[in-house]
Amino acid sequence: MGFLDHSTNNIIVDAVLTKKGREYLAKNNGEFNIQTFSLGDDEVDYNIIKQYGRTVGKEKIEKNTPVMEATTDSSSPIKYPLITVSEPIIYYPTIAVDAPADFKSSEVLEVGVTGSSSLYSTSQATKFLISTSGNRVTANSFSNNVYRIEMDSRLLRMTTGGVAEMTDTFDKRTFYIVKATSANSNGGASLNNSQLSFTLGVTDNINTSTTEFAKYQVSGETFIRTFVRISSNQTGLSKIFEVKIYAKTNA
Repeated sequence: MGFLDHSTNNIIVDAVLTKKGREYLAKNNGEFNIQTFSLGDDEVDYNIIKQYGRTVGKEKIEKNTPVMEATTDSSSPIKYPLITVSEPIIYYPTIAVDAPADFKSSEVLEVGVTGSSSLYSTSQATKFLISTSGNRVTANSFSNNVYRIEMDSRLLRMTTGGVAEMTDTFDKRTFYIVKATSANSNGGASLNNSQLSFTLGVTDNINTSTTEFAKYQVSGETFIRTFVRISSNQTGLSKIFEVKIYAKTNA
């Protein structure tokens, strides 16, 4: 849903159903029931505040920001939801890779490749740190939250560290619930940092079938490319990272 204001006294609400919403509506069995909604400011560029100051910057944002129209893709809207917290937030934390050895770069995890042993590895442990830059204390609202891990159910699964919440057969996605744990350590000082740990595994059909692997393989490459999204319903904090799945024959 989007609010469209063309500098008039009227506010136009542009609302559309997502693919999943249309699926529920088409069933006509009472499952279509809107219970909650969220607000977000994805389209706002807050660098304008830094450039022009709060007074002029606010005016420029209000007058010149194009508001996004509603979209039917349920995975794209509200990347940055508005949240309510019980404490002042000066610095916003981030989700960063906490075990670089698991990643070939800071954003790309590779699975299905052979390590030092002779066995083929089809799973990979991941570890992330929810923290504020500059060794600043992370607000309590962002500590030890529950996170949803979203991945393509045709390619990946979570083997340890979380509980399967649901599989959306329509969009081919599985959602897992993972609880962040305390990771306070800075010479004895408490930073309220949290750690998020789980293990990703390749699905059995991709692991055992060359034909299935070829269906999703990147053209001209030896791997499948997919993405995993981490998000917190409480704070809106999120991260997307890339996963490359290699064929066993290439290990």
